[in-house]
Amino acid sequence: MDELPVVRVPTLAEEAARDLVRGRDDVRRDLARARNRISKLLLRQGRVWRGGSGWTCIHHEWLRKQRFDDADTQFAFDNGYEEVLALETMRDRFDQRITDAVGAEKSIHAAERANRAVMPPTIGAAGHDDRLCCSAWLI
Repeated sequence: MDELPVVRVPTLAEEAARDLVRGRDDVRRDLARARNRISKLLLRQGRVWRGGSGWTCIHHEWLRKQRFDDADTQFAFDNGYEEVLALETMRDRFDQRITDAVGAEKSIHAAERANRAVMPPTIGAAGHDDRLCCSAWLI
């Protein structure tokens, strides 16, 4: 009879890190959909970005200058673009939080390694085993 594999329950910190990554991925997908909606609205209106890569600072400058004669089209564009900006801000906040968490984890591991190097193994071995766009246009 085959034995079941050993499964380790993740720590609270590990599960929290997974929640951060899952949340960031959700925002990334929402951002892609919001950008697609704006791009398609612009295409339906005959507006085509020809200035290089999309969703750069210069592209955002171009987007902010878009005006439409029809008030409903302008309303849809403005709301869609606001959604893109909000999601980009959320993505950046997730990125920063993940970066901070990784930095803190590296510091903890470095301290643990230093402790193991100095302290007897029975004491020191306790614990763990061993992404642009400018923000000026947002305002």
